[in-house]
Amino acid sequence: MQIDQQILSVQLQKFVTMILLGFFAHRIGLVSGEMHDRLNSFIMRVIVPAQLIGTVAASGGGESLRLLAPMTLGGLALFCLLFCLGQASGRLLGFTGDKLRVHTGITFVGSTGFFGIPLVTSLLGGLGAAAFGMFSLVDNLYVWTAGLHMSRGVQAVAPKAGRRQLLRRFLEPATVAVFAGWAFLLLGVPADGILVLSLCGVGDCAGPLAMLCIGITISRSNWRILLGSWPALVAAALRMVLAPLVAYRACLALGVYQPAAVCLALTAAMPSSSMFALMCKDNGSTEAGYAAGAAILTVLCSMGTLPLVARLLG
Repeated sequence: MQIDQQILSVQLQKFVTMILLGFFAHRIGLVSGEMHDRLNSFIMRVIVPAQLIGTVAASGGGESLRLLAPMTLGGLALFCLLFCLGQASGRLLGFTGDKLRVHTGITFVGSTGFFGIPLVTSLLGGLGAAAFGMFSLVDNLYVWTAGLHMSRGVQAVAPKAGRRQLLRRFLEPATVAVFAGWAFLLLGVPADGILVLSLCGVGDCAGPLAMLCIGITISRSNWRILLGSWPALVAAALRMVLAPLVAYRACLALGVYQPAAVCLALTAAMPSSSMFALMCKDNGSTEAGYAAGAAILTVLCSMGTLPLVARLLG
């Protein structure tokens, strides 16, 4: 399985157009900040889960099973690689305290749900979406452990989290959706039935709406934050160029199922997550602005790094 450069180019052009539409829609007052916040929540809690249930349920059982181990075990290995790259680059840049924590976080917490699933679905179809859905199991695990720790300010008092609270954080809608999709698959719910087709139809909205929201986010941002977030370009180079190539070559050397190798490389190539920036803000980090600026800068960088990575993988 290879990434079609022409399809990728067309999709990125469409994404840029949608991002600009979202940007100007907010600028001229068609979309308010409250509406944007509600739309973000609706996408992550309804549309992306519907997409995951539909794509996993409609995918071939044998193909999905071949993706399960590489996307989970490979995802854990990828997290270790990205974490080490974030720590090393942060220390080389002279960061300490909250700045080092946030720099590490933006390196390993990627926008796999909001940005990645719509993109990989357009590139690789249902198989790619199923792979990213399986990766979300690992993603939620480290986001709500290591990611949560990195988002907390050094001076902030960490609230005690019970087992139920940790379980609830792990069982995000995207994770529950993957389990539901597998249940549909194992129970033999028809892929061409009205339920699965309806869920897939709702999921088709994920890409356009996510890009519109990214455009609105950029419009709402303080541009001064972007100037102070230039070190995120270092994280972008490591996360979105170096790590995908290392992951892909390692997978090939280990004989990993080739579609899974491509999906793991694309996972590493995703921009930093805007959700991590919100976590930093909520948890008292003094560098929440850096995380927010990094999320925007890495999205902009992805328009150039994704075609580069696709070309190098070929």
